[in-house]
Amino acid sequence: MRYKKMTTLMMGLCILAYMLYQHGYADNRKTQRISNKEYRQALRILWVKVYANHGTTLYCDKPFSTKSRKARQKAQVNAEHIFPMSWVAKDLGCGTRKQCQANSAKFRRIEADLHNIYPAQINVNKARSNYRFGEVPGEPRQFGACDFEVSDNMRVAEPAASKRGKIARAMLYMADQYGLSLHKKSEKLLKKWHRQAPPDREEKRRAAIIAREQGRVNHWIRD
Repeated sequence: MRYKKMTTLMMGLCILAYMLYQHGYADNRKTQRISNKEYRQALRILWVKVYANHGTTLYCDKPFSTKSRKARQKAQVNAEHIFPMSWVAKDLGCGTRKQCQANSAKFRRIEADLHNIYPAQINVNKARSNYRFGEVPGEPRQFGACDFEVSDNMRVAEPAASKRGKIARAMLYMADQYGLSLHKKSEKLLKKWHRQAPPDREEKRRAAIIAREQGRVNHWIRD
């Protein structure tokens, strides 16, 4: 009799534990859906409206199609945050990127800001990592004709001269808009790049669509 009671009790505890696990799993999935919603919506705007049908990557000018997700995946193109999200997480003190997505509304807003998001080749995006932008003396090119150099020792990425203005304006905008930190040396270099390579027609077109869709204006890009 005692054995049957113990067995029934154990079965009841197991069922309770499973129900609690399922409830927790569902809550976690719900939190993840909420935390990723703004960023998912931003990416939809990026591929459907900012780069309707086609575009070129920031660092290497590689053409890609956005007529379908499969076409974009075939081109090996994804979304690159120019101002790294790991820097943002550190500035806000909200934990890892996933933790910040779950517990910081400000982080989610920053993560979804399209003024900071550009198309990039996956391998170039990965090589850049969260390195600061700067000049890399004598570093061999890793990406063929693409003028993008990376020094893992210095933790620095050097874009082509024609791309530096766009990068500078994204970085400076993020620092101004959200009060994010930039080292004085980096800020000085970025302002120099901004002056040397003013916004072109394509950058202004892109910025205008983002301002219309998200209601945020990058004041570093002047008409």
